[in-house]
Amino acid sequence: NKLPNLKCFSLKCYPEINEYDNKILPLLRRMSYLEKLTLYFRIENRDRFIDGTHLQNEILVDMPRLHSFNFYFSTHHNSADLFHHVSSQDIQRTFTNIGQQHVTSIVNYIYADHVVCSVFSLPFIFDRLIDIGNIFPNNVFNYVTYLLVQDIIPFNHEFFI
Repeated sequence: NKLPNLKCFSLKCYPEINEYDNKILPLLRRMSYLEKLTLYFRIENRDRFIDGTHLQNEILVDMPRLHSFNFYFSTHHNSADLFHHVSSQDIQRTFTNIGQQHVTSIVNYIYADHVVCSVFSLPFIFDRLIDIGNIFPNNVFNYVTYLLVQDIIPFNHEFFI
C-alpha cells in the first residue's frame, strides 16, 4: 500500500488537531519514496511532545530517500504537571539524529495548566508562528505574516524592530 510515485509532499493544518497519531502517521508511513517533505501541525492533547526521537523513529526511518524536510510541530497539552521537568534544552537534545537542517525547540507555558512544545526546522519557511512566548528564539522569520504570542509571564521582548 506504498505510494512509489510520490516524491514530494506538503501538508499544512493550521487549526489544532487530535488525530495526528491515528491518521497522519499511517499516511506518512506509506510515503517511503519521498525526497521532499513539508509538514505544519498544531497537535492537541497528545501524551508526549513531538521531538527529534519521535521524528526519527516514526517518520524519517521510513523515508530513506528524503533529502529535504521542513517542519513545524506545536504540541499542546492541558496538564502542565506532566511536563514540568521538560525544558527546551531537553527537547533540543533529541534532535541529534536529524542531520538535514538546523532545528529549534521551545517549551512554553501559556497558562498555568497549558504547556506547548514547538519544534521547527530552520530556516523557518512558514507564514504562521503560533503560541510563542517569552522564550523567543533568536532567529529571523522572513515569511511570518501571522504571529500569536502568549505566556503566563509578562513580555520583555521587543518583537518589531
